[in-house]
Amino acid sequence: MRKVILLILVSLLISCDFIEKTNDIQDSMLAKGFTIEGESIYFGESEFEFEKTVKLNNSALEYSRQRKFIKARKTLLKALDIEPQNPILWNNLGNVERVSPNESKAKKYFEKSIKVSDTTYLVAVLNLGILHSYSGDFDKSKKLFQYIISNSDNDLLEAISNLELTKLYIDTGNCEKAKKSFKIADKILNDLNVLKETKNDLKKFNLDYCQN
Repeated sequence: MRKVILLILVSLLISCDFIEKTNDIQDSMLAKGFTIEGESIYFGESEFEFEKTVKLNNSALEYSRQRKFIKARKTLLKALDIEPQNPILWNNLGNVERVSPNESKAKKYFEKSIKVSDTTYLVAVLNLGILHSYSGDFDKSKKLFQYIISNSDNDLLEAISNLELTKLYIDTGNCEKAKKSFKIADKILNDLNVLKETKNDLKKFNLDYCQN
């Protein structure tokens, strides 16, 4: 069921499952300073301190798009030598490991991103929640999505968290809660005019399933 969903994860790396969703990606780049590519979110809610770090980060993301994950990893580690407390860099390193794939390291780096930001960099919270959800740890992922909804004033993050909750509720057989979460996300995304294809795929292939 989850393979049919084809949704997103949240700040500028590549996910092979979603590389063809160009229109959604371009739409999402306009929303609240976030960049979403595939299942990963990379930017938003934080900043770089040095221009050199920005260049290294961008180079790493380009390496990742080319699936040169070893170079991407090394470049991000160089950037972390300069800004070791930057949650964006730890989050992006987690995304590199996730698509490598190395889920245990990805989890470690997302958690590090959350820790250095004192749990304010909610992009990493979302990415960690999606990672837990994909591995079937629904209780942990649900708590993380609900934390974002309760603590974020960012509409896009709230919408994505509700979409992820929708998937989670469908996978665990709770269609009523799935419909409620989707309704919240649907309204926000309509207002933002982003992630149209992602939202429609979820509705077509999964919420319809709840009717059966």
